[in-house]
Amino acid sequence: MSLIPLSHSPSLDIITFILHDQELVERFGGLKGPELKQLLDHTGFEESAPLMALMTREQLMELAHEDLWNDAGAGLPEELDLNRLHLWFEVLSELGPADAARRLVSMDDEFVILALSKIVHVFDLESLTVGMEYDHDPDSRALIEKAMESCFALELDRWLLLFGGGYGWESAMEILVHLASFDPYYCEELLERLAWVSQEQREESGGLHELLTNAEMLEQDVGQTREEARAEAGYISPSQARSFLKYCEVTPLEVLLSEEDDPVSRSYFRDLRPSPRGEQSIAHLNAIFQRAGLGRHGRAQRALPMADESGSLRGVFQELREQNPEIHTVRVAELSFLANTLMAGESREGLPYWQQEAVGEALRLVSAGMTHVSEHIRNSERPRELALLTEYSLLSLFKVGRHLEQAPATPPPPDLP
Repeated sequence: MSLIPLSHSPSLDIITFILHDQELVERFGGLKGPELKQLLDHTGFEESAPLMALMTREQLMELAHEDLWNDAGAGLPEELDLNRLHLWFEVLSELGPADAARRLVSMDDEFVILALSKIVHVFDLESLTVGMEYDHDPDSRALIEKAMESCFALELDRWLLLFGGGYGWESAMEILVHLASFDPYYCEELLERLAWVSQEQREESGGLHELLTNAEMLEQDVGQTREEARAEAGYISPSQARSFLKYCEVTPLEVLLSEEDDPVSRSYFRDLRPSPRGEQSIAHLNAIFQRAGLGRHGRAQRALPMADESGSLRGVFQELREQNPEIHTVRVAELSFLANTLMAGESREGLPYWQQEAVGEALRLVSAGMTHVSEHIRNSERPRELALLTEYSLLSLFKVGRHLEQAPATPPPPDLP
């Protein structure tokens, strides 16, 4: 017997609906990061503990990558959202300390260190005590003691943990206390690494007093691991996007037309790992929403796993697909890269590009590049767009179009053979 849709059952919410339908539980297990975030945004993240309990390690990490970093704007580095991080600990704690600790242990070590270093400072108790005893400046000792009094302190074996207060610190403390008994070896290694981070922060901030009273704490770099994981799905970082666009502007036209690889696109296609899981994940999310009577939902994130060939070149793309499917596949992947680059590295009238805007702008610059190339070919008869699209990559044509639009006026290059 199938369950009735949510729209006809006000007493059920979508989380209960999923938990009581085995098919939807299985579909939930097939969701990737973007779809998990979309689902939890719909249910309300504060209520998502039962769904987090169902997530695999991979799903938890993908969700963290999607949910915990703020988009600071086109071309700007994404920033870790500390308020959202505190909320994560609150939601995890609703699973109970034991399950929350297991969830935390299952996640990447670097991420766990980063997350906890934003909430707690860890010091070797003996070393800290000795250091304060040998501090001959009474004013300095008084400032440190006052700063420590404003923190919530916890001793775990040889470690002193100082929580700065605010939202989420109690949940983090409960998880760490349970972790000390649940997996003492892991907890000891974790606290040692956190102590190293706290010491680094202490030295760079100018001392213990400055560390405990400075709200803008040093953020440890975990972005590289995140970017590498997202690169496999076709994402491009803002810094890479800016670098590629600047390369187009400053590189001579003859180099751009030589089909020589640039470092950014070469790295992008080297790391790209096309997977059917992305489309399957969207299908699973749509099935969950449809069974709940909520209609279809497409992928909402700005990055494009695969772009659609649209705009004025649609007919040329269709012809290319029929005549040379292999090159067509390559060109569509190139279009995805170009659209992702515009979305990550540039804005339009102060607002970031959305999917179709970015695809349209990329194709507009490709068309400009095609026009330039065809005008400088020595043959009396200009080649058809299909021939140009077959011979030249979209990357080269885009680079030429971007260069002509952004770079200062330069003498025309020699005719092409």
